[in-house]
Order: sequence, then structure tokens, then C-alpha cells
Amino acid sequence: MEGSLFVKSDSVIIEDGRLLTAEGDLLGGYVVEGEDLEETCVKKAKEKNIDIEIIKPLSPRIKWGADENGKKIIMVNINYLSKLKNKSEKWKENL
Repeated sequence: MEGSLFVKSDSVIIEDGRLLTAEGDLLGGYVVEGEDLEETCVKKAKEKNIDIEIIKPLSPRIKWGADENGKKIIMVNINYLSKLKNKSEKWKENL
């Protein structure tokens, strides 16, 4: 396979009937070498001062595309249903 492979690990948090996002995106990020999927998910939330608990993995998604030079890009998204550990009004400031 030629091209670039990217893996993202994101939290899907539903709170009070709303999907919580960080600036319009799911809370999470790219998995780097040496990290596992759940570790990345929790770490990226902590970077926003949000403590989460992972409940279960959701179905993975794969996106195929190309960059501006026509090089293949494959994005694998692994999402986790998660919940806030400390539900308070303060979390709203971080999202």
C-alpha cells in the first residue's frame, strides 16, 4: 500500500441529550507510536482538563482520500462511547 495511514481515537460523549465536542470536533486525536487507542482518548481529554471514563468501543470508520498532491491518505477512526467522570458546570468551560 502506498500512501499515508492515520489513526484517530475519539470520545463520543452524550450529556443531557447533546453530543459534547471540543470546538466542533470529537474529543480525541491522532494516535502516536507507543500509545494505545484508549490511552490516546483519555490523554487528549485531559489536555482539555476533562476527565473521562471509557464505556465501550464503537464501530470503527475508515475514510479514503488524497492530499493536495494526489497521495493516498487512509484515516482510521476508532471512537469510544465515554462519560464524564466529574459532572459539573466547570466542564462546559473546556468544550
